[in-house]
Amino acid sequence: MTQRVMSLEEAFAFAFKEELRFGELYKKLYHIADDEDAKELFRELSDMEVGHVERLKQLYSTTFQGKTPVLEAVATPGNMIGGKKLTVRSGLEFAVVREEYAADHYFMMADMALTDEVKSLLTALAEEEEKHAVLLEHKLDNLEL
Repeated sequence: MTQRVMSLEEAFAFAFKEELRFGELYKKLYHIADDEDAKELFRELSDMEVGHVERLKQLYSTTFQGKTPVLEAVATPGNMIGGKKLTVRSGLEFAVVREEYAADHYFMMADMALTDEVKSLLTALAEEEEKHAVLLEHKLDNLEL
């Protein structure tokens, strides 16, 4: 049995969807957090995800000769996440796992990149996602029970 490799266009579609979903998740967590430090972290992360989408749009246009990506709308997170009631703790736990997954995905995309510019940007995004995971883990470790 052969393993299917994701095309570069599919990888971009995944990346856009993940970045948009996380931006919405962090906005939701911002609104439910009581702790001001947590609120600030979620606001910053939401802004970073918006920045990632903008960088991905530019990269997509460069990679596909000026084409504009078609972005799918993402739903605002509800009151459940990963089968649990959405709380700051469950949101943090979910986000750590997904940020690590996104980092792995960006490293995979970088390995598929056809130019050094694309490879460099995707590697930078992967490293940023790893930093997000560390920030989230630190907040989770310091969250009062």
